[in-house]
Amino acid sequence: MANSILSIFIDEIGNFNMKDSHGFLYGFTLVFHDREHSITKNLEILSTNLELQNLPSEFVIHTAPLIRKKDQYAEMERQERRKIFVSFFNFAKRLPINYKSFIFYKPDFETKEQMLNLMSKSLGEFIMSKLSYFHSFNKIIVLYDNGQREIAQLLRVAFSSHLSDVEFKLAMPTDYRLLQVADMICTLEATEEKRKRNKVSKSELDFFKTMHNFKTTFYKGIKKLETKL
Repeated sequence: MANSILSIFIDEIGNFNMKDSHGFLYGFTLVFHDREHSITKNLEILSTNLELQNLPSEFVIHTAPLIRKKDQYAEMERQERRKIFVSFFNFAKRLPINYKSFIFYKPDFETKEQMLNLMSKSLGEFIMSKLSYFHSFNKIIVLYDNGQREIAQLLRVAFSSHLSDVEFKLAMPTDYRLLQVADMICTLEATEEKRKRNKVSKSELDFFKTMHNFKTTFYKGIKKLETKL
């Protein structure tokens, strides 16, 4: 493919405080977009849907606080927040993208270093398993907001160790819808892990109404985009 470019958008969920009883999960998601497939029309449809909800077309969607009714969503009722979420979910599931998520249960590790080692190994093994796909592109651009230095370093080491001509770009969710998509997928994957462990929060249960509804409507819907590279 002449001048073919693969963009990889990355977001994480959780923190590295291994004793945080509420934040017992850590995860990160990679969203893959072959730039030969335009998403302009998808973006236009999303903007129109947001405007119909009396929101600016560039309204930034951050899924975890949207579910928990925090930050910019603090004054919004559940129905309004769900409408935003459904619009964004429908936008995401129609995109020409794939993704790969890595979710870790922190109580499985004695130290942060143990978890980081497994994270690095898991990402490296994934890259190695998809080398033919990555090599089909002339250039790979990894976009991350450098929100956590451990992840920024892990990404650089993993991609640079196995691939050449990789560009690492500082990118903010306010500038890229696909970073917001990575955030949403990461949140849905973490919610599914909580569901399987019977550790769903009250705010998640309130937002999705039932975990059966979450799994059949939203999780299975987004899971269809999981990487088949």
